[in-house]
Amino acid sequence: MHSRRWFCDAQTCSRKIFAERFDGALARYARRTTGATELLTTFALREGLVTRWQGKGIFVSKSGPEHGPVSPLSFTEEMLKSGQMASSRMLRLERQPAGLQIAARLGLEVGDSVILVERLRLADGTPVGVQRAFLPERIVPGLVDQTEAVESLYRLLIERYGVMPSYATESYIPIRLDGEQARLLGVRTGAAAFSVERCTTDQHSRLVEYVQGVLRGDRYKVVLQLSRC
Repeated sequence: MHSRRWFCDAQTCSRKIFAERFDGALARYARRTTGATELLTTFALREGLVTRWQGKGIFVSKSGPEHGPVSPLSFTEEMLKSGQMASSRMLRLERQPAGLQIAARLGLEVGDSVILVERLRLADGTPVGVQRAFLPERIVPGLVDQTEAVESLYRLLIERYGVMPSYATESYIPIRLDGEQARLLGVRTGAAAFSVERCTTDQHSRLVEYVQGVLRGDRYKVVLQLSRC
């Protein structure tokens, strides 16, 4: 039996010789080395593919969307980017007078009319978050009368109202879920989660959306890209 070998002359290549493998004929003679196992484990931990639980072992991580300095994405777009199917369950769609906090976030007067869109957000059928979006009614006339579920709010804003979400500021605070939040998300009370706020402006620099959200900590992670340039 002959085995072919290849040589790499790249300066950045740490391994210079590569040998042909015989996975079928020699499979029973295969051996797993400690060094290779440690290398693969280190890579998987660094990339977030697996999680090490002290005293229990190493487990495959549940995939979830990553957040970093990107353009504003709807939940549906985030899920598609992470290879998951997004869906929603409508909890509330109603008109409200803006209170002090909502008015301040949207640049409105207290008492101005806003539309609340509250939804349970699911990824591949699993609840991952609860979002409450507040929008000035003058920007989305007729939205409160919609009978169909709002799957992608951003797509609706663009296609029906010509509003392009263009810039957003988000904040994340680690929390423990209360009883109602845990019930909606299908986890235990006290489970780790993120409390998220987002303020969004459109292509005309108008404040068009204020979101209050709760996201499951075991299905979301936040990634920051830092630079001194």
